[in-house]
Amino acid sequence: MHYFASKDDLLTEVLRAGDEAAEARYRFHGAESDPGEYLARALTADRANSPRVRLYVTLAAASIDPAHPAHAYFRKRFALLRDGIAEHVVTEQREGRVAPGLDPRFAASALIAASDGVQLQWLNDPSIDMAAHIRRVWRALLA
Repeated sequence: MHYFASKDDLLTEVLRAGDEAAEARYRFHGAESDPGEYLARALTADRANSPRVRLYVTLAAASIDPAHPAHAYFRKRFALLRDGIAEHVVTEQREGRVAPGLDPRFAASALIAASDGVQLQWLNDPSIDMAAHIRRVWRALLA
Protein backbone atom coordinates (compact mmCIF):
# COMPACT_ATOMS: atom_id res chain seq x y z
CA MET A 1 0.00 0.00 0.00
CA HIS A 2 3.06 2.25 0.16
CA TYR A 3 3.36 2.48 -3.65
CA PHE A 4 -0.20 1.81 -4.81
CA ALA A 5 -3.55 3.20 -3.76
CA SER A 6 -5.20 -0.23 -3.82
CA LYS A 7 -4.69 -3.89 -4.60
CA ASP A 8 -6.39 -3.36 -7.97
CA ASP A 9 -3.92 -0.57 -8.80
CA LEU A 10 -1.05 -2.95 -8.05
CA LEU A 11 -2.60 -5.74 -10.12
CA THR A 12 -3.17 -3.37 -13.03
CA GLU A 13 0.52 -2.50 -12.97
CA VAL A 14 1.35 -6.22 -12.99
CA LEU A 15 -0.63 -6.54 -16.23
CA ARG A 16 1.01 -3.45 -17.71
CA ALA A 17 4.46 -4.87 -16.94
CA GLY A 18 3.43 -8.15 -18.56
CA ASP A 19 2.38 -6.31 -21.70
CA GLU A 20 5.75 -4.58 -21.87
CA ALA A 21 7.60 -7.86 -21.38
CA ALA A 22 5.55 -9.57 -24.11
CA GLU A 23 6.20 -6.73 -26.52
CA ALA A 24 9.94 -6.94 -25.89
CA ARG A 25 9.98 -10.74 -26.10
CA TYR A 26 8.29 -10.99 -29.50
CA ARG A 27 9.50 -7.77 -31.13
CA PHE A 28 12.68 -9.31 -32.50
CA HIS A 29 11.15 -12.53 -33.77
CA GLY A 30 9.10 -11.07 -36.59
CA ALA A 31 5.80 -11.40 -34.76
CA GLU A 32 5.21 -7.65 -34.58
CA SER A 33 4.50 -7.63 -38.30
CA ASP A 34 1.62 -10.08 -37.86
CA PRO A 35 -0.81 -9.37 -35.02
CA GLY A 36 -2.34 -12.84 -35.14
CA GLU A 37 1.05 -14.48 -34.70
CA TYR A 38 2.00 -11.99 -32.00
CA LEU A 39 -1.12 -12.87 -29.99
CA ALA A 40 -0.64 -16.59 -30.64
CA ARG A 41 2.91 -16.43 -29.25
CA ALA A 42 1.76 -14.46 -26.22
CA LEU A 43 -0.98 -17.02 -25.55
CA THR A 44 1.56 -19.83 -25.86
CA ALA A 45 3.60 -18.18 -23.12
CA ASP A 46 0.44 -17.66 -21.06
CA ARG A 47 -0.19 -21.43 -20.96
CA ALA A 48 2.60 -21.61 -18.40
CA ASN A 49 1.12 -18.78 -16.35
CA SER A 50 -2.53 -19.47 -15.57
CA PRO A 51 -2.56 -17.01 -12.62
CA ARG A 52 -1.70 -14.19 -15.04
CA VAL A 53 -4.49 -15.28 -17.42
CA ARG A 54 -6.92 -15.44 -14.50
CA LEU A 55 -5.81 -11.98 -13.37
CA TYR A 56 -6.24 -10.58 -16.90
CA VAL A 57 -9.72 -12.03 -17.37
CA THR A 58 -10.86 -10.96 -13.90
CA LEU A 59 -9.57 -7.40 -14.19
CA ALA A 60 -10.87 -7.05 -17.76
CA ALA A 61 -14.36 -7.87 -16.53
CA ALA A 62 -14.08 -5.58 -13.51
CA SER A 63 -12.73 -2.74 -15.64
CA ILE A 64 -16.06 -2.13 -17.34
CA ASP A 65 -16.83 0.03 -14.31
CA PRO A 66 -15.34 3.47 -15.09
CA ALA A 67 -14.45 3.85 -11.41
CA HIS A 68 -12.30 0.69 -11.40
CA PRO A 69 -8.51 1.30 -11.31
CA ALA A 70 -8.01 -0.91 -14.40
CA HIS A 71 -10.62 0.93 -16.51
CA ALA A 72 -8.18 3.38 -18.12
CA TYR A 73 -5.57 0.65 -18.64
CA PHE A 74 -7.99 -1.58 -20.56
CA ARG A 75 -9.45 1.29 -22.60
CA LYS A 76 -5.95 2.28 -23.66
CA ARG A 77 -4.84 -1.32 -24.22
CA PHE A 78 -7.84 -2.17 -26.39
CA ALA A 79 -7.51 1.08 -28.36
CA LEU A 80 -3.80 0.46 -29.04
CA LEU A 81 -4.46 -3.14 -30.06
CA ARG A 82 -7.36 -2.17 -32.34
CA ASP A 83 -5.32 0.60 -33.95
CA GLY A 84 -2.28 -1.61 -34.50
CA ILE A 85 -4.24 -4.53 -35.89
CA ALA A 86 -6.37 -2.30 -38.13
CA GLU A 87 -3.23 -0.60 -39.43
CA HIS A 88 -1.76 -4.02 -40.25
CA VAL A 89 -4.92 -4.97 -42.16
CA VAL A 90 -4.85 -1.70 -44.13
CA THR A 91 -1.20 -2.33 -45.06
CA GLU A 92 -1.99 -5.88 -46.14
CA GLN A 93 -4.91 -4.60 -48.22
CA ARG A 94 -2.67 -2.00 -49.87
CA GLU A 95 -0.17 -4.76 -50.71
CA GLY A 96 -2.94 -6.92 -52.17
CA ARG A 97 -2.59 -9.71 -49.59
CA VAL A 98 -5.98 -9.08 -47.93
CA ALA A 99 -9.30 -8.47 -49.64
CA PRO A 100 -10.19 -4.78 -49.84
CA GLY A 101 -13.70 -5.49 -48.53
CA LEU A 102 -12.53 -6.49 -45.05
CA ASP A 103 -13.28 -3.79 -42.48
CA PRO A 104 -9.97 -3.30 -40.63
CA ARG A 105 -11.66 -2.12 -37.39
CA PHE A 106 -13.97 -5.16 -37.41
CA ALA A 107 -11.04 -7.52 -37.98
CA ALA A 108 -9.18 -5.91 -35.10
CA SER A 109 -12.10 -6.12 -32.68
CA ALA A 110 -12.86 -9.69 -33.73
CA LEU A 111 -9.27 -10.84 -33.16
CA ILE A 112 -9.15 -9.22 -29.73
CA ALA A 113 -12.52 -10.75 -28.82
CA ALA A 114 -11.32 -14.17 -29.94
CA SER A 115 -8.11 -13.81 -27.92
CA ASP A 116 -9.88 -12.72 -24.75
CA GLY A 117 -12.64 -15.27 -25.18
CA VAL A 118 -10.31 -18.20 -25.73
CA GLN A 119 -8.44 -17.28 -22.55
CA LEU A 120 -11.65 -17.51 -20.55
CA GLN A 121 -12.47 -20.85 -22.17
CA TRP A 122 -8.94 -22.13 -21.52
CA LEU A 123 -9.27 -21.35 -17.82
CA ASN A 124 -12.26 -23.70 -17.81
CA ASP A 125 -10.70 -26.27 -20.14
CA PRO A 126 -6.88 -26.27 -20.29
CA SER A 127 -6.92 -28.73 -23.21
CA ILE A 128 -7.83 -25.85 -25.54
CA ASP A 129 -4.90 -24.77 -27.68
CA MET A 130 -5.23 -21.00 -27.42
CA ALA A 131 -2.50 -20.22 -29.94
CA ALA A 132 -3.90 -22.58 -32.58
CA HIS A 133 -7.35 -21.08 -32.05
CA ILE A 134 -6.07 -17.53 -32.59
CA ARG A 135 -4.05 -18.47 -35.66
CA ARG A 136 -7.12 -20.11 -37.17
CA VAL A 137 -9.40 -17.17 -36.36
CA TRP A 138 -6.87 -14.74 -37.83
CA ARG A 139 -6.52 -16.74 -41.05
CA ALA A 140 -10.32 -16.91 -41.36
CA LEU A 141 -10.67 -13.15 -40.85
CA LEU A 142 -8.05 -12.37 -43.47
CA ALA A 143 -9.29 -14.93 -46.01
